[in-house]
Amino acid sequence: MLKNSLSIFTFLFISTMLITGCNKFNPEEQALWDEVMKLHDDSMLNHGVMMQNTSKIRKALKSGANIPGQLELAIKPNLEKIDAADEAMMSWMSNLKGPMKLSGKSHDEIMSYLNGEKAKIKKIDKDILDQLTVSRNILNVIETPKPSAQ
Repeated sequence: MLKNSLSIFTFLFISTMLITGCNKFNPEEQALWDEVMKLHDDSMLNHGVMMQNTSKIRKALKSGANIPGQLELAIKPNLEKIDAADEAMMSWMSNLKGPMKLSGKSHDEIMSYLNGEKAKIKKIDKDILDQLTVSRNILNVIETPKPSAQ
């Protein structure tokens, strides 16, 4: 019984060491990973506001909230750009490889990959900030009370 327990303990210990050892970055890689994740987290806050604004815009368009036809035509291409910024973020998140998926790669390969991901998330963040501004501007126009015809 003791031998069996030691074998199980040894197996679990070695398995744990292998799994955790393969899932860690060195300090330089971890710092870059943290930087990428910080950019992502900050961008997701703006993404959330952008999507809330977009939802309000779509509801206003659906309700026929007294939006002139020309304005509605101008809004639709902007909604497509907002959707593209949203899709870019969702795609980036689903394709991002974390420590586990990068195990076995060299330090240079990991750093190159993470620097590439940092560049991608910076562009996505810029697109989201641009579209957040657009969505706010559209909402300001839609939500501004119109003077009543006299």
